[in-house]
Amino acid sequence: MEAIDELLAELEDKNLLGDRNKERSLSQRLRVLESEVGLPLPRKVVRARNTARLHSALLDWQEQVLDAVVAVRATIPDAHGRD
Repeated sequence: MEAIDELLAELEDKNLLGDRNKERSLSQRLRVLESEVGLPLPRKVVRARNTARLHSALLDWQEQVLDAVVAVRATIPDAHGRD
């Protein structure tokens, strides 16, 4: 999750500076991010044409990732054997 937050912060900075160009290096970072998170990037993230749209798509994906993590954690019994 921290990796998503870091990229979101970078995109926010770029957008505030008016730099909305999606550089080639961002595509590579997205592939690394996908690997780190362990979930596939949604089509909306992959197809984002500029940093503003990418930021929005990443926020949506971050929410999906959080939902997936919470769902997995709900199935793991706690240290005291309670569900």
